[in-house]
Amino acid sequence: MKLLLIVIGFYSLFFSNGDEKRMVAWVIEPSSTLIINGASNVNQFTCGMSSYQYADTLELSERTASYIKFSPNKLSLPVVDFDCAHNMITSDFQETLQADIYPEIGVSFLSLNAVSSTVPGVTSYDAVMLIELSGRKREVSIHFDFWEKSYSLYNLVGSKTLRFTDFEMVPPSKMMGLVKVADELTIDFNLVIRPL
Repeated sequence: MKLLLIVIGFYSLFFSNGDEKRMVAWVIEPSSTLIINGASNVNQFTCGMSSYQYADTLELSERTASYIKFSPNKLSLPVVDFDCAHNMITSDFQETLQADIYPEIGVSFLSLNAVSSTVPGVTSYDAVMLIELSGRKREVSIHFDFWEKSYSLYNLVGSKTLRFTDFEMVPPSKMMGLVKVADELTIDFNLVIRPL
């Protein structure tokens, strides 16, 4: 994923050097990935986003010791940037999401709640997010794990299973219904971030 600027903050990451008035800005590194996994009655498929060239921001609007709320900022993912490895599957993916009418998938981080983690060195959060597919929005909860990858680099990893029907879409079918895509899709976030 090409350089993607996002201002992201968690309670422990918004401030540095004891200065609680300064928000830390973060950059999503090119090695970050966003993958959509699905299946049909014939095989499985994976659609990945390999580039993102917009600059989106996410800003803190409210916080407590264990809760962070963000101003309503939106990460816009162009549907045409997702590659499903096979031209026919990629075309079907774009058609199903009505890319000609709704060219972007919207992902908004609304808030984060710190939750306990049993893994040393890993901080866990339950995020409330707003997902927009084909012009239809749904608020969802996604669990994220966060840890230091290396010096000045951090991983933010989460996964969520959604359904086409959650967004009033019909799963695609081909060959007069002989090939049917399952209703469920799983979105995998694997973000590598570093502070500016």
